[in-house]
Amino acid sequence: HKTFLDILRPYFTSTCFWINQFFFFFYRNLYSHRFVIPLDIDEVIVPVKDKKWTQLIKRIISNDPKVLQKYASLSAPNVFFFNLDSNNSVYRNNALMLNNVQRLNTFSKPGLAVKSFISVNTSLAIFNHYSLFPLYPKMKKNALIHHSLAQLNHYRSNCPHRSKVCKQLTKGFKNDKILKKYQSPLLARIKKVEESLNLTLLDNESKSEWPLLQVVDNVCKSA
Repeated sequence: HKTFLDILRPYFTSTCFWINQFFFFFYRNLYSHRFVIPLDIDEVIVPVKDKKWTQLIKRIISNDPKVLQKYASLSAPNVFFFNLDSNNSVYRNNALMLNNVQRLNTFSKPGLAVKSFISVNTSLAIFNHYSLFPLYPKMKKNALIHHSLAQLNHYRSNCPHRSKVCKQLTKGFKNDKILKKYQSPLLARIKKVEESLNLTLLDNESKSEWPLLQVVDNVCKSA
């Protein structure tokens, strides 16, 4: 008979380090939170009708009171935002997500590149998109949240290489300022972090002189 580790082993072959990180992240928060959300630094789940994640979850449960009994994860649909004009920054240069408001007209294929609210009470193992193994046999891995309720803003400098999403570029872009409702508190927190780290705001011409920004840019471009 196969053990639980035998079942998981194929998932460890090429991504052992990252899987271990997800497990650590998941079990570390097992008794302190109802959900965990494995997000990359270029992503954010944004409620459409609400302002807070807690309000979004309450709305989803209100629409379907048994949703967390049927699904181990609630997944936000992915939509790409591209940095079409880096020299036309309305906000501070390090407020990347506020500056980039041009996104694809269409969302990614349902289930593709989603990120999720993963229930710690009903997940046995997770990976970076949703619950890998629900705790109970009749539960499904994830349910897709409708884009009228939430969206996963995914910020890229250009179209991901070898990605089918590149074909969607011909469908055009949409101006999406959904993050504007967070503008004031976000800019205040950015300033607070800058001051605590003794950082100086740089303009576009001197941006390359900031090693941290350069490293983050390179990581995002190669992802």
